[in-house]
Amino acid sequence: MFVFLGADSKAYSIMASGRPVLASVPDDSEIARLIKDADCGVLVPPEDPQAMAQAIKGLSKQPDLLAQYGVNGRDYVVKHYSRSQLVRQYHQLLHQIANKNTP
Repeated sequence: MFVFLGADSKAYSIMASGRPVLASVPDDSEIARLIKDADCGVLVPPEDPQAMAQAIKGLSKQPDLLAQYGVNGRDYVVKHYSRSQLVRQYHQLLHQIANKNTP
């Protein structure tokens, strides 16, 4: 099964759980960009119940695709937002700041 997201979602947590995502968000939103980049689910326009129903029906017939979306989301979060990755990025940022302020 997949997890539905609205505009105020917990996308990273859902992706980290390895679940595919069905999101009803604007196509130009940050969540839409994240889902597209991670290839972890399907987007439908907000306030479009027909598109939502069609997406649910279509996805329910594609268990392999749902599984792949779940794997993709999990892999994306681990690669880009794991604790070790964030610590590495923060460390690099601190070095950049320190080097700019060194006379």
